[in-house]
Amino acid sequence: MAIGDKFTNEGLLGTLYYGKAASAVTRSGTSGIVAEVEGSAWITGRAEFSVDPRDPLGGGYLVGGGRAVT
Repeated sequence: MAIGDKFTNEGLLGTLYYGKAASAVTRSGTSGIVAEVEGSAWITGRAEFSVDPRDPLGGGYLVGGGRAVT
């Protein structure tokens, strides 16, 4: 997708979500986009996640190498 392109996604139940590549960004030498998403959703549950401080991947990772920016 190019910046400004819009995308419509239809979910399994026929619900529609609209997305757009709003702008380009570069953080720590990694290029990406700022995405805008519009649609409707309802809370169906809650969860709490924790990260073990000994987990070497706890801060995330990037496919293809490198580390995620946290």
